[in-house]
Amino acid sequence: MRRIDILTTTSLMGALFIGSVSAEGKDAMFQQASQWAAVSQNSSVSERMGSDKTVKKLLSDGAVLPVDPYTETPPKSQTFNVKVLSEGLNAPDGLAVHPETGEIYVSEEDLVRISKIRNGRIQVVIDNATPIQQSIDGKRIRTDQLRNPEGIAFAANGDLYVVEDTPGGRLIRFAFNSEGLCKEGEVVHFPGAWQNYAWEGVDVGKNGEILMAGSDVESLSRQADCPSLFSGAIVYRDMEGNWWVPYQRVFSSFSHVRFSKSGKQAVYTCEITGEIGWLDLETRQPIGGNSSVVAKSPEGICCLPNGALLYTEEQGNVIYLDPSTDKRETAAAGLKSIESVCWDDQGGLALVTEDGGGRLLALIPNDPLPRHRDLLEFAPYHPIYSPKFIPDKCPAYLAEILALGGMSDQKTGMTNISLREFTSRVPLIAADARATPVQGLPQEADPVERVQFVVFNPNGLLVTEKGPQLSLAAFAAVKKSGQVVRTSVMRTTAQVADPVMGTVDPVGASAMAVPQPSAISVSSLGMATLHFLGMGKTPDYAISIDPRNPSDSYMVVFGYDGSRFQYKLDLPNRDEASDRWIVAYSGVSPTEWLRLVDPGEVLKKK
Repeated sequence: MRRIDILTTTSLMGALFIGSVSAEGKDAMFQQASQWAAVSQNSSVSERMGSDKTVKKLLSDGAVLPVDPYTETPPKSQTFNVKVLSEGLNAPDGLAVHPETGEIYVSEEDLVRISKIRNGRIQVVIDNATPIQQSIDGKRIRTDQLRNPEGIAFAANGDLYVVEDTPGGRLIRFAFNSEGLCKEGEVVHFPGAWQNYAWEGVDVGKNGEILMAGSDVESLSRQADCPSLFSGAIVYRDMEGNWWVPYQRVFSSFSHVRFSKSGKQAVYTCEITGEIGWLDLETRQPIGGNSSVVAKSPEGICCLPNGALLYTEEQGNVIYLDPSTDKRETAAAGLKSIESVCWDDQGGLALVTEDGGGRLLALIPNDPLPRHRDLLEFAPYHPIYSPKFIPDKCPAYLAEILALGGMSDQKTGMTNISLREFTSRVPLIAADARATPVQGLPQEADPVERVQFVVFNPNGLLVTEKGPQLSLAAFAAVKKSGQVVRTSVMRTTAQVADPVMGTVDPVGASAMAVPQPSAISVSSLGMATLHFLGMGKTPDYAISIDPRNPSDSYMVVFGYDGSRFQYKLDLPNRDEASDRWIVAYSGVSPTEWLRLVDPGEVLKKK
């Protein structure tokens, strides 16, 4: 009892203010923990409003969402037949269907070419000998040949857009003459510092809008001056020609992106986190959603005529996903490694590239897909920002750490600002919680009784032109025996192995604070989910706290041997207001995306 009394008034983390890192989104190392720690929204009620076919769902946080009126008669399972359309391709990747002729185009990255499939026969139309022009200072000059073509997409006028899957990859537009021949390509300029990015996916909207998806993960092993951490981005050009970044996140690699049936949303895949998600493109606000199912290395995605999604998993599966109900069905399985998928509207079928078998496949629906529906319109959408929960008085467990930084609302000689003002400048999540093992489940021999943590500037690790911006964090867990697992420093080295040359070369060393906070998210209801990675030095911790209802909070401890122990969390003393938890983090701004402009354009405006 003495130990617990001391913890109530003294912070375990006071001397552990150590730099650490955070990663936005779902970390692949914590997919299992992410699934467990995802907290569902409060139960909702449905009521009819107006006519029989108008149904609204009222959520507890005040949001009103439409409910598909056709769910009164649940649709039967959607099944597909697989047919081989062409063989003999070399690791086929990107897919596109010509809007007028209906001919299928396939990119073959390794051979640096794009081929047209006609009656099962392969005809090369673009390769690394096709000249490419670029406009610089108003002059057109010939530039580098095509490299690593992957994602391809047709515009409504028949122009083919291609992205290069290599660091410093370009967006290139190829025009065809009346005979279907391509004489040259032209680089499409888009602003920003993307020299480390490789682009895997591209799509073109009905009005000339463009979506691109990629990451700088390849740069980690190719370049000495690459960033120490990788990130993924989705880039968007609107119909006015403005370029935006609606979504960018560290520890991610977006493998594909496409416009939805209506063109109002973007649907995307992340091959590292397994995320299948969608973003709103109309409001210019960070609003989106994603499936609760973690896919296995998803590569391609497309929207079907009924608004459902079809995505590919690299190991040979094609999955049908209803975003309105989050129900998934296997459309095809047992294929060799596969890449892209796209919908052929003229043929009424889905196309899939099987790079492991060198084949172009067709997935033919056994039942027609209803075009009068758009299931994505009924998918859940949530703001990518959240309400804040900040007590009027700074909790005792946090006061000592803030005092180390020179901030106190009680001590003289220090910066005297309120906790609310401080958190408006420095976002943070902090808690001091009592831990109780969940009964009826496996328990640790020496269970955790108390956990304290604070993360400043959550998910603040952004890869910018100035380098990484790090978060600060501290963590402590007290066990029944009195043992304390707390933040410490672990030195790490990174190496790159070349299997061809048989060499292993060091590329750098760094100091890392463990447990390391990662994959921090806050729901639109203010519930915070955090993961602390032990990196083999401590157990891993997955924590979900609800500051509105602290007793609805949980923690999972992942042992070194894969064991898993679950705890309920609560306030140490529910009558003590100073022990309140803090969730003062709203994610990104709710009013704008990141707009991309060239430095010259900024100077002109000034």
